[in-house]
Amino acid sequence: MEEQISVATLSLNEIMAVSAILQFYEKHMWNTTMPSAKRSQRQVEVAGLIVKLALLPSGQAASLTRGDLGYINTALRIFITQVTEKIPPSDSRGNLLISCEQVQTLFSTLIPANLSE
Repeated sequence: MEEQISVATLSLNEIMAVSAILQFYEKHMWNTTMPSAKRSQRQVEVAGLIVKLALLPSGQAASLTRGDLGYINTALRIFITQVTEKIPPSDSRGNLLISCEQVQTLFSTLIPANLSE
């Protein structure tokens, strides 16, 4: 069984944002990787993580595995890159990027970058 890492209490908004970014990552994987057993496994793991986040009791610390944190960090990195590349500069985009980078900072401190998926 994989080691659980206790994460600081996440707000409902942070949970919803990370879940939406994980859904984006799931679609991104589908569109950018060749069909394989590994891709299918990752998609199920990411979907399971989305459900795990949705079922977190309000106001309690999340308990995530290194794999979970790896998926979250990878999803945030890809989402931020795609927003930067595909959405024209604006105040709205700037605010979105600032918010995502704050969440990314929270999660990136929890796991070494070389362990990301």
